[in-house]
Amino acid sequence: MTRHELIESVNTHLEKLVYKKRGMSWYKESLETVTVFALDVSKWKKDSYYIYLCVNFRAINDERFPKFYKCNGKLRSENLDKDAIMYLDLESNIDENKRRQLINLLLDKCIKILIKMETVSSFKMLLKEINPRLFMLSTTAQEYLNIKV
Repeated sequence: MTRHELIESVNTHLEKLVYKKRGMSWYKESLETVTVFALDVSKWKKDSYYIYLCVNFRAINDERFPKFYKCNGKLRSENLDKDAIMYLDLESNIDENKRRQLINLLLDKCIKILIKMETVSSFKMLLKEINPRLFMLSTTAQEYLNIKV
């Protein structure tokens, strides 16, 4: 799989949810949040990627297109699937059909999570399904959500 094919696969999945692409990030605005899907290139290997699922609460920061690292909360791909590091490394020795299958499964899982990040109430419910510590919530977000991580 090439970088271009990976981006096209992400784009195909997120187009269905009306995400807007900017660089290597896709954004969706709702009344309460801005959700971000970011594809980040590893600093160590040029064809290795991380996926970040991010949420920005409008009550805290109303920026329309925040950089993923500035969002109120972020969840990284290996916290969803410990093997993601391996198959998102496009140079790793994996059968390409298997890689595509694994990436599509991960993207399907990401979409389910992104949908739950669109409102504050559904995000709070998501925190009961996934360990809140994995979301890297800012102190301001913890205070806003009235939770302690």
